[in-house]
Amino acid sequence: MTRDTLTQIDLDILAFVNGQLDGERRYAVLEYLARNPDLAAEVMADLRLTEGLRLAMADVETAVPPHVTQTAGRLSNAISQQTYWRRWMPFAASVAMIALG
Repeated sequence: MTRDTLTQIDLDILAFVNGQLDGERRYAVLEYLARNPDLAAEVMADLRLTEGLRLAMADVETAVPPHVTQTAGRLSNAISQQTYWRRWMPFAASVAMIALG
């Protein structure tokens, strides 16, 4: 095999592990791995790690608990009110100074 062919096989194996190959290329990679059991064992280890990461990330994407959403809403309201008072406080102070005299 030439260097370009080996590079293409390496790229195809990476795409195979990531599930990005169409049926024909997937079959070609499986045929190549069947003829190279040591490499097939490495690819299986990579597949195991990839699937483990996918499972771990699936747990991260679960829905946000309701109490977290409620707390975030209260915090957002508090920040809005604080911003409102900060904006109007200088105006209120100047009105009070004019009124007092």
